[in-house]
Amino acid sequence: MIITPRQLLVDGAEWSVHSFVFQELKKQPPPKQPSAVVLGRQQEDFRLNLLFSKDNYPKNRSGVVLFQIGNNEEPLAIKVQLGSSYS
Repeated sequence: MIITPRQLLVDGAEWSVHSFVFQELKKQPPPKQPSAVVLGRQQEDFRLNLLFSKDNYPKNRSGVVLFQIGNNEEPLAIKVQLGSSYS
């Protein structure tokens, strides 16, 4: 199954994201990938990084990341809380 982040919504509107990057946590150094691939009943831990320009960081805001799961047309929505600092 391929899991791909598609967009970030903040206050109900699309927020510009430079890129979405998955990193598989058990690999060192963790490779940077645009999608996560999980086979069958396999379980993996991934970190999802959302990269913004420094001028367009949604500081201390909450939102929703929409993911495409495989060939499913209906996106999966996950609530996120964005931090107070840019690093």
